[in-house]
Formats: sequence, structure tokens, C-alpha cells
Amino acid sequence: MRLVPSAHPMVLDTIPVFIPLLNFVEITILLHLPKLSTLIRNTLLGFVLVSLALCLVLRWLPLPSSMFMLYRHWQDAQHLTYQSHAYQWVSLDNISPYAGLAVIASEDQLFFDHYGFDVNSIKASLSAYSHGGRLRGASTISQQVAKNVFLNPS
Repeated sequence: MRLVPSAHPMVLDTIPVFIPLLNFVEITILLHLPKLSTLIRNTLLGFVLVSLALCLVLRWLPLPSSMFMLYRHWQDAQHLTYQSHAYQWVSLDNISPYAGLAVIASEDQLFFDHYGFDVNSIKASLSAYSHGGRLRGASTISQQVAKNVFLNPS
């Protein structure tokens, strides 16, 4: 196989003879591919770091709003029925201990047995679905909170 000589030996010397069939845009993409992968990697790394930083800050500070709340405000604004939703943070000391137990009992009985992901329930749900069963929920309280805080409900 004959190789085409180039000014950029690390990239184009390994491309076979069909290089003349490529257009200018494709050649430009080939030359900048390492830069593109670096950009994608840095973007993903930045997203993960910002997400972790937000979670760390929100561990101690009250959440000013959530994507779920913003979405509901957006829906109200579209229908010209915007209503302010008054809410007030309450200290954990002012909440009945039975309220937390009721949430755990109704939503995630294994809350104290996992670290946010109930892997066994997820596996069981996927297995049942792959064998023709219906897709059922396997999310934990932690996953539901993350969904409501960071993701759009639609």
C-alpha cells in the first residue's frame, strides 16, 4: 500500500492512497481529531466536576429552586397562569422523625443498605424487562431527588 506524503507526518502518513477522494472538510476534521477528542473529554470532565461541586455545596445550603420547580413555572408562564409557589425551608429538628420513616417506608425500603443506587433492583428490573415483562421502577430516593433537582421532568 502506497502512503501519501504530508506536512503532518503523525496524521497523514498513515492514511492510504484514497486520500484524494476526501474533501477539504474531511481532511480538516482528520487533522483536528485529537483536538476534538480533547474538547469532548474536557467538556465531560467539566460537567462532572460542576455537578459534584453543586452536590457538595447543596449538602449544606438550601436549594433555591429545582429543575422540576422551574419547569412548572415555565408551564404556568406559557398558559399565562403563573402563580408564585411559597415555600419555606424547615430545620430537620422541626420535622417529625416519623415523616422521614414514612418516606423511606413508602419509597425505598433498602435506603440504609445502599449508597444511592440499588444495583440489585436495577438488575432485576432490567432482567424482567428483557424477558418481556413491563419496565418497572428501581430508582432510589437519592436518584429521585437528583432527577427532580437537576433534570427536566418531561
